[in-house]
Amino acid sequence: MKRFVLGVIVLTLLAGSAIYAGGKYTEVEPVLAEMLKVFEKFVTGLEKAENADAVAAALDYHAKTAITLAPKMKEIMKKYPELKDENSHPEELKPLLTKMDELIKRMVVMYGKIGQYTKYPKVKEAFNRWQEAMKTMEEEKEEDAGENEDA
Repeated sequence: MKRFVLGVIVLTLLAGSAIYAGGKYTEVEPVLAEMLKVFEKFVTGLEKAENADAVAAALDYHAKTAITLAPKMKEIMKKYPELKDENSHPEELKPLLTKMDELIKRMVVMYGKIGQYTKYPKVKEAFNRWQEAMKTMEEEKEEDAGENEDA
């Protein structure tokens, strides 16, 4: 009986600490939420864009903010490598990740819109800056691959 009571107490303490501490991914949630907010503003900006200036502005906005968020995302991905596996996303992050997936689907459609304006030099230049910014988010994968080859 004592073991059962002790077990219940331990489980209660663990459950309480998980609730009050916010879970394993508490530091991930604000960064993902910020990234989601930025990405949503970017996609919405592209959807509303009706000229080359607006498309270039949306691309530049996302490029600048992505560069700012890249170090935070790299740090999180190093600390929580399980987040790289799309098939095993933690339950507590699924609402944010589901919304991100929806935005990505909307973004895919926007590639056509960007393509319509790439004949304008300012859009072409902004698109190149955006592509470079996206590479900063992915450089970690290349660094990891290089480290693995040395081992």
